[in-house]
Amino acid sequence: MNEVRPLLTPSDDNIHAFLDGRLSAREAAAFAAHVAADPGLRRKVAALWLTNQMIRGLGQNILDEPVPDRLTDTLRSCAAAAGSSSKA
Repeated sequence: MNEVRPLLTPSDDNIHAFLDGRLSAREAAAFAAHVAADPGLRRKVAALWLTNQMIRGLGQNILDEPVPDRLTDTLRSCAAAAGSSSKA
């Protein structure tokens, strides 16, 4: 049986676990109820959620770019050299 983490306090760790989806369904429901009942906590969770979304978006355009041919060629050359040296 999984141990349920105590969520008696809205610590930063618990808030991040909630936002990152690392809580069990039971824990998340209990924490969501706690957030709903506390306007200050609701504002803090909303601010951290927004921050998480902005961070996740950083560099996304770079991940969508194709790998430069120069890098691909270098990697292929290294792989070929490693393959030929291991056969020697």
